[in-house]
Amino acid sequence: RVAKNPLILSTVAALICVLGAGWSAMASGEYAHLMVLGFSLVYGAIGFVDDFVKVRKKRNLGLTSAQKAMLQMAVSALYLYLLYKQGVMSCDLYIPFVNVTFQIHPLVYIFFAMFVIVGCVNAVNLTDGLDGLAGGITAIVAVFLTIVGVSFYGYGASAAFCAAIAGACAGFLLYNHYPAKLFMGDTGSLALGGAIAAAAILMNIELII
Repeated sequence: RVAKNPLILSTVAALICVLGAGWSAMASGEYAHLMVLGFSLVYGAIGFVDDFVKVRKKRNLGLTSAQKAMLQMAVSALYLYLLYKQGVMSCDLYIPFVNVTFQIHPLVYIFFAMFVIVGCVNAVNLTDGLDGLAGGITAIVAVFLTIVGVSFYGYGASAAFCAAIAGACAGFLLYNHYPAKLFMGDTGSLALGGAIAAAAILMNIELII
């Protein structure tokens, strides 16, 4: 049963892609792609706790909105701090379409990026209302991030992770299209939202996402 679990299979596939594509980067001391993966898994863990409370207490309400917001903000702040300490987080705000960049104070940028992350993650969570909707849309966004990642030097490992997310969503749709046989829950939606948000922040395309 474990071997046939789509959640476990997609997690293992993403891990293999990230480790394989990022081996040379890790050898040189670059671990940003692992942070993206770890961020996604931690957000998925928050969703799992929420789902578990719902099932355990047999009610629609899991964690309270305040509890989820505090956990998400704390994890986002930690992720951004680690990126900053690694020296891979740009505090330059890129304005798309006009090709203009503004330099922002790191502390201001971190608060802004936290807002972007939490907003993006909860957007995916709210989208998970119809069969196949969140998975289908996230697959498209993950393909876009893959293209962005391979188009700019230094994001190859993160691009591989985004490609794995796109593939996992496509595979999940086999079970999640109408009428759904398998549901994503907060475990899946928060993990996917975390992956998308973390990759976008790393690639410095906050306003595009």
